[in-house]
Amino acid sequence: MKKDKNVIHVLIAEIKNDMRVIDKILEEISILRDGLDDQNKVIAAGYHLHNLYSAFEHVFERVAKVFENSLEDKSK
Repeated sequence: MKKDKNVIHVLIAEIKNDMRVIDKILEEISILRDGLDDQNKVIAAGYHLHNLYSAFEHVFERVAKVFENSLEDKSK
């Protein structure tokens, strides 16, 4: 199954944008890392970890949608 090059280019652009969001989330987590003895920081870290998981999930959903949840067998 060949994908239109435009679809792949859009996917790449969307993933690059998602990665910028992921980098920002990781930066927030990094800032909180040293103060996890404070309950508010633990709550904030949990919030950011949830957002990080959701961001990665979003990337994987985009990829699955473009490739229609299937992979070709390249050996054929």
